[in-house]
Amino acid sequence: MKNISDRIILLTLLFFVLCGSSAAHTKYEIQNLYFDMDSAQRDAAISTLTAKHFQKPENSTFIRQLAEAYTAKDQIDSALSYWQILCTIQPYNDTALYTLAQIYYARNNFDSAASFAQRALLFAPDHASYLELLAISDYRIQRADSALAVCERILTRTPSDVNALLLSGIILRDQKKQDEALERFNKCLKVDPANTDALIHRADEYVLLKKYNDALRDYSAARADLSVNADILNNIGICHYQAGAYQQAISFFKKAIAINHLHPQSYYNKGLSYYHLNAIDTASIDLKTASGIWDTCYTDTCHAYFLDAIYYLGMCYKKIGDLPAAKSHFELLQKEKYPLDLSYEIKHIDTALFISRNWYYFLLLFSLTIGLIVILFRIMRRR
Repeated sequence: MKNISDRIILLTLLFFVLCGSSAAHTKYEIQNLYFDMDSAQRDAAISTLTAKHFQKPENSTFIRQLAEAYTAKDQIDSALSYWQILCTIQPYNDTALYTLAQIYYARNNFDSAASFAQRALLFAPDHASYLELLAISDYRIQRADSALAVCERILTRTPSDVNALLLSGIILRDQKKQDEALERFNKCLKVDPANTDALIHRADEYVLLKKYNDALRDYSAARADLSVNADILNNIGICHYQAGAYQQAISFFKKAIAINHLHPQSYYNKGLSYYHLNAIDTASIDLKTASGIWDTCYTDTCHAYFLDAIYYLGMCYKKIGDLPAAKSHFELLQKEKYPLDLSYEIKHIDTALFISRNWYYFLLLFSLTIGLIVILFRIMRRR
């Protein structure tokens, strides 16, 4: 029989973070002296600049300084307004265009971020930060091929660019090009061995390739056990599960559930771990929870996972002797064309149920048979 536990669920949901680069999208790549001022000094500067701007509304220097001051003060709406005005007056100002792209990216407006990054690149075609921002923005709006092309453009000029290597590895992984993705993560870590994001993404890749020891090594190096990402903790649990360390696996699945109580993969995997520990009642509870969550998600992937949970629920019922419940679960799977042929299981259960329901008649028949043999034996002895 095929071992469905090999299909233990892995979720490698993207948590991509550009790590400390010029394209980190939380600080703006301009020489902004207002960041070094205290709040009172910034307020005084804004007051003075506002008066000057009122007198000379077309003066681009005052507009830029107001944009920088409001950016430093973290009043992004006002900053955005002045950066937009500056871009209207100076449509060739690539720094202003790039700063607008960063602001839009930070606000999850990835279409606008990509648009302004492209405009900035018209005036600085090889600027690495502009290219990186365009690549990640394209990726966020599901233009993966375009994002990969931009990454290749960066790597042609700078083969050791960490962000381009990392993002291109993620895209290649999404495209099921596992070996190429792993090569990119390896190159990234060769440049920056302590890059946490690259370590975790390479670990995820190792899990997909079923290299669980390598995955655990990278998760450990990244201190991923301290993560607040349920998917990462679930993956670490999978590695321990595959090594047969079910109790250790359960501890990570519990951590994942504590972070996200609607994380079906962790409930499912925890249920499988308890199943292998023969804690059937606990396993059933977790599997029911997982199947219930997946049953409310109307996608083909969720439905496939739902059927896996139903299979193991059926196996739990079989183990505790609730054969009618086990049979109903297996019949549902047969009806749904589950990839595992359960006809033998159903026949075996039918036989067991027939015997359990008719044991009295079998006992009576057996007694009659024994009695008949005894009678025949006595008759033959008299002769």
